[in-house]
Amino acid sequence: DFKGYERHMGQDRTDAGSVYSRGYGRIDVVSDIGDIPLPSESFDAIACTQVLEHVPDPAAALGEMARLLRPRGLAFITLPFGGALHNLPFHFF
Repeated sequence: DFKGYERHMGQDRTDAGSVYSRGYGRIDVVSDIGDIPLPSESFDAIACTQVLEHVPDPAAALGEMARLLRPRGLAFITLPFGGALHNLPFHFF
């Protein structure tokens, strides 16, 4: 349940295929998802939807999310169901 979480932040990568590079969306942090320049235990909740299939090292990304979550924090993580490739060449599994 994510009710009661009033402040949010957006993060995106820096390469040419990113939302940030295209100039739309509110992006607060531009970095590699495996090395986000924020203090540990910064967030009560993290939502990561349809992202990990585009990350070369998803285990590092999950570790970074765990580092950023406060104790008893919530993570909402989704991956696509099915094998269709999209956003090539940034589709790794």
